[in-house]
Amino acid sequence: MKLTILGCYAATPRTFTNPTSQVLEIGKNLFLIDCGEATQVQLRKNKVKFSKIER
Repeated sequence: MKLTILGCYAATPRTFTNPTSQVLEIGKNLFLIDCGEATQVQLRKNKVKFSKIER
């Protein structure tokens, strides 16, 4: 199991911070948790493939 913190700040994205969002990896399954604005940008930066996200 692996938890990646994509953001941990308030609701509005800023230059060096991102709103709260996490991706949880359990085996080959990925789950998005508490997805805020700009989550897709952080997913790309962390090389998380959108097609692998289950829920």
